[in-house]
Amino acid sequence: MSPPPSPGLDGARGDGSTADSQGDAANDGVEHAGGGIDRTPARASVAIATGFAFLGALTMVTPALVAVGLLGTLFVGIGAIHGSRTYVGYGALILLVGVLIGGFQGAPPEPLLVSTLLAVLAWDAGRYGITIGEQLGPDAKTLRIELTHVTLNTLVGTAGTGLGYAAYRVMAGGQPVAALALLLVGAVVLTLR
Repeated sequence: MSPPPSPGLDGARGDGSTADSQGDAANDGVEHAGGGIDRTPARASVAIATGFAFLGALTMVTPALVAVGLLGTLFVGIGAIHGSRTYVGYGALILLVGVLIGGFQGAPPEPLLVSTLLAVLAWDAGRYGITIGEQLGPDAKTLRIELTHVTLNTLVGTAGTGLGYAAYRVMAGGQPVAALALLLVGAVVLTLR
């Protein structure tokens, strides 16, 4: 029995076929009776990501921005359920656009900071759930690792948000709130990387 062909640098296998987008890790997961492998995202992360996005939408400062945030929540939820990192990313981006619009409209910094943090946490939880689903399948017992991941990122994000807010309060000599929002988006994303 010969070993399976390994993918080349361009994704081509030795037998002429191409490797899928998940590489050789695509053979992990739960195999069904039909022979297909189930790569459904982890259930807890779907709920957590959608919940973070929903809370982020609710903390927007105007009804129009809440509507923008709910659109972002819809994208995060659809992406998290169907395993689309692209949709999760678009949803988080829509939430962050709502935050930036609020900042340019002169909204107070506190709800902007909270919305930004929740958007980044929704993005992270959604992508993490997709990764866990791809690697372990939906039937694996992953609640503990998902909650640990989310808890640690929430603590780190909250600390970064607190530092951003403290910097804003120290430097509150007429700086626009939009500058704080842009600074915080960058700081939180870098912190979670």
